Amino acid sequence: MSDTCKIVLVGDAGAGKTCIISRYVNDRFDKTQMSTACPSLCNKSVFYPNYNKTINIDIWDTAGQEIYRSISKLFYNGASIGILVYDISNKKSFDSLKEYWYKELKENTDNGVIFFLVGNKVDLFESEQVNEQEAKEFANSIGAGFFLTSAKNNIRINDLFWKCGEIFIDPKSYNLNEDLNNEQKDRRQSIRIKNSTNQKKGICC
Repeated sequence: MSDTCKIVLVGDAGAGKTCIISRYVNDRFDKTQMSTACPSLCNKSVFYPNYNKTINIDIWDTAGQEIYRSISKLFYNGASIGILVYDISNKKSFDSLKEYWYKELKENTDNGVIFFLVGNKVDLFESEQVNEQEAKEFANSIGAGFFLTSAKNNIRINDLFWKCGEIFIDPKSYNLNEDLNNEQKDRRQSIRIKNSTNQKKGICC
């Protein structure tokens, strides 16, 4: 029987939690995706050849709206990994992680839970409101790994969840400094090229 890694995503409504999960599990992005009204579960079995092991990754998508927060916390128990998601073009979504979501998740999970801070929607870098260095400093202050992602352009989504599974199998593989320093240095240029290519093809989303 495969081991199960429980991952919980938290953050404000509109940060892109559901889109991140959809991109990872179904390789699909829907720009009309509605905000999650109640916690939902998706899962995926992943084989890790370096460990010759298959694990089940259970991903809980929680509701970000304030009226549903008391319901969401019921699903935090037993999480191995907590992913804090913010929208890089929305400073409020980042502030909410610092002021509410991190504390909420930490107080309602076991002491051994590992955190990742995820800045989503890097395809909107031209509208960026959260400085990357500021985000890294917050990640460092809470001992969290750090990823910049785009569900729309499928940037580092698989890397994020692969790392989660790897840490679940082998906690010694967790290297905070590596996570903080290995973010794509020229991400803006790579996104700019991709956006330019899409525009030439007449693709809008």
